[in-house]
Amino acid sequence: MDHAVSSIETTEKFLQDNGIAFKTVHHTPTMKNEEMLDAIKFEGEHASAMLAKQLFLHDKKSKDRMWLVCAGLTTTIDLKALSKKLGVGSGNLRGADADSLYKYLGCKQGMVNFYSTVNDSGRNVKVLYDKALYEAPW
Repeated sequence: MDHAVSSIETTEKFLQDNGIAFKTVHHTPTMKNEEMLDAIKFEGEHASAMLAKQLFLHDKKSKDRMWLVCAGLTTTIDLKALSKKLGVGSGNLRGADADSLYKYLGCKQGMVNFYSTVNDSGRNVKVLYDKALYEAPW
């Protein structure tokens, strides 16, 4: 079975088991914001939903320190400032590799989202949220 499919199924099962209403929007994997805007269209009651981008990062010096950054599409992420806030040495905050993404969050590049964290059974990945996502009008 394709691991990406099992990740979607695992996520949907988690949401169902916890009584969380959701609607899955299937789309091709995207690596750039422009691709995401073209691939994902919300309709009906979800038309005002805010798209978010995710960055899966790790400390180059200590690869067991990982973060999933969830931010609004228009948010600029200052990796230098984020490195300082997280206590990561200058230049050591990097995008984690595809193997780590698959191992810890159960998905492939271009398919990660906040709900991928349900696959992190060891709670290895810390999640950082953009304030803009909290303040978004629903």
